[in-house]
Amino acid sequence: AYASAWKGWTGWCELGGLDPVSALVERVVDYLAELAGQGKSYSTINGIRSAISAYHNGVNGVDVGQHALVTKVMTGIWNSNPPKPKYQGTWDVDIVLKHIISLGENSLLPDKALTHKLATLLALTTSSRVSELALLNLEHMSDKGNEVTFAIPAVTKTSRKGSKPLSISIHRFESDGKLCPVRCLQHYIHRTTSWRRTSDQHALLLSTIGAHKPVKPSTI
Repeated sequence: AYASAWKGWTGWCELGGLDPVSALVERVVDYLAELAGQGKSYSTINGIRSAISAYHNGVNGVDVGQHALVTKVMTGIWNSNPPKPKYQGTWDVDIVLKHIISLGENSLLPDKALTHKLATLLALTTSSRVSELALLNLEHMSDKGNEVTFAIPAVTKTSRKGSKPLSISIHRFESDGKLCPVRCLQHYIHRTTSWRRTSDQHALLLSTIGAHKPVKPSTI
């Protein structure tokens, strides 16, 4: 995670004839301030500070990233360019739901449309991260009829030490079968049975083309 940030710091030190693991704290501050002047965000610069601090020898027994001068400069960078919200607005879920209804019954949908519909309903009804949806696996699924539960034994971004493994539950929506995530899920699993020939194809969401491999979070 620190590789790119450390490479930038060592390159800067090389130009100035500095040793990146023992450079004076003032030089570290100069570098961070220079990055701020280039328009880098606070979060980016803070990550670079952490990378430098991880490998720097420190100053008088203090990690260079926690040195008073560095923290003071980071506060200044925060104040001059505070982090912006990741999302500037929201989108109307009702538009998506009306579109899903207009597609018709699950049995009439092409493979690609059915897959997209399932991924969308799972995202809306579980509020799961795409990385978590990519971990859903039929080997860890429990279908109780009105509720389907997936256990996720893998470590996720929200996992905490000592906490129980994450589980995701999907409930039947009786008001409109075209919007029911459980019905869509069950139909999708039935439709993709012939795709699942190898152990890695126990993943819930598979590619609709080629060898039907599990899709990555970026695809979801």
